[in-house]
Amino acid sequence: MSHTQQNFKHRMLFLLTGILVCTFFMNSARGPVRAGEGGRTGAPFDGSTCGAAGCHHGGIFHSTLSVTLQTPGGTVVNSYIPGVSYNLHISFAGAVASLVKYGFQTVCVDSATYGNINTWGTVPANTHDTVWNGRNYVEQTATLVSGNIVIPWTAPASGTGTVKFFVGGCVANGNLLPTGDTTLNDSVTIAEDLVGCVPASLSVAITGVTCYGDSTGGVNLTTTGGSGVTAYAWTGPFGFTSATENITGIVAGTYTVVVFSAGGCSDTTTATVTQPGSPLTVSPTSNGPVCAGNTITFWSATSGGTPLYNYSWTGPGGFTSLTDTNRISGLAAADTGVYTVTIVDDYGCSVSGMVDISLAPVPIDSLSDTVLCIGTSITLNAGNTGDTFLWSTAATTQTISVSDTGYYSVAITNSFGCVSNDTIHVGLNCPSLISNLLLQDIQLYPNPARELVNIQANEDRPVGHLQLFSMDGVLIFDRNNISEGHILLNTDHFAPGIYTLKISNTMGTSMILLDIAP
Repeated sequence: MSHTQQNFKHRMLFLLTGILVCTFFMNSARGPVRAGEGGRTGAPFDGSTCGAAGCHHGGIFHSTLSVTLQTPGGTVVNSYIPGVSYNLHISFAGAVASLVKYGFQTVCVDSATYGNINTWGTVPANTHDTVWNGRNYVEQTATLVSGNIVIPWTAPASGTGTVKFFVGGCVANGNLLPTGDTTLNDSVTIAEDLVGCVPASLSVAITGVTCYGDSTGGVNLTTTGGSGVTAYAWTGPFGFTSATENITGIVAGTYTVVVFSAGGCSDTTTATVTQPGSPLTVSPTSNGPVCAGNTITFWSATSGGTPLYNYSWTGPGGFTSLTDTNRISGLAAADTGVYTVTIVDDYGCSVSGMVDISLAPVPIDSLSDTVLCIGTSITLNAGNTGDTFLWSTAATTQTISVSDTGYYSVAITNSFGCVSNDTIHVGLNCPSLISNLLLQDIQLYPNPARELVNIQANEDRPVGHLQLFSMDGVLIFDRNNISEGHILLNTDHFAPGIYTLKISNTMGTSMILLDIAP
């Protein structure tokens, strides 16, 4: 092979190697330092730019690149205050193609010595802070789809002097080839503020939240003096941010504002917006249910908000009241139903609640009149298991056993204190005595009797001798030589109870129990 051919071969190999390396950068979407190419910012100490190196060229995008240093509030500055936080904004503009991708690299150095200024903050996603030849470069680690990059930066110590940011950028078409991409470079020089920035003096007037949980708070900010306010940056609860001087319609919490002045300095103050310690709540309550005729008491059970409270009650039958606690004496069915109260606190916050007023149930009367025969007993059951009982016999059980005719009463009291009174009449029913009387052809009716009882002897036989005895054997009525076959015995002057009626005539003697009712 001739010397000329060898030179041509070497030149082609060098060109192909360069193309492959550049293509690798685009495929991997890595920055030049990570890819091993070093600085491409266009700075005097960098070897080249992406365009000069041939990695990207022939771009058809009419793009522009700008770099500015701004305060957190978005004010562009051309000087820095030592130790103050800023943001470096790298912005691509003019690209409209749908497949556009972005890459960048930037470095900050002393503008006189090109010494490294490493005061970068936490870099954004898909970028990294890396070192090449003793300088810290920030560049992409993956393809960027946004042409606006914001990198936090803190101004260096006093006496550092003027610094300079160099930026290299690329607007790529994504075809994985070096062709068709636009490369751009820019820089910005920032001087140290030797004159000095004077921050404004800050004071706040706070409006608290009136009703717990509402958004009615506000902070009015007053600035005095300083070298002139340039921006406001508020932060607060739940991610709140604002760039206005005053903030309104806010929830309770602590808010912080940074006020930037001309020259880049700032001052900070906080404002705590308060609210009532707890929400206004109401839980209407009563001592019910109560028995009919008793007194029921009900109240609002209000808490929270800001006392003093105003009350407004409405209820059945046109009921109204402006007091917290209310009483209804002699409670009746017409008084029962839902009572509603509306509470308004001292700040005008309101809440409503309801309570249901009802009558307590009364024990159920379950006794009914019954009968027994002399010499037997019967059990009386008042029902209403679980309640308390007081019988006319002084018994306190649910059931009692009786062997005497007459009237028995019981007072039943349930767990609500409601009382029901029930009375039962135990009458006489003795078929054997009646049969004995029928054998003598004598009829006795009615039995029980209240005022009069008929005594009838059949076939006009005389009644004969009639005697009436109390249950303890005392003779209380005696009439002899009754020739009539039918007489009326007046019983209304006898005390109610069971008596023994003795009838004697020519047919013989018989005895029968007579029940005189009240």
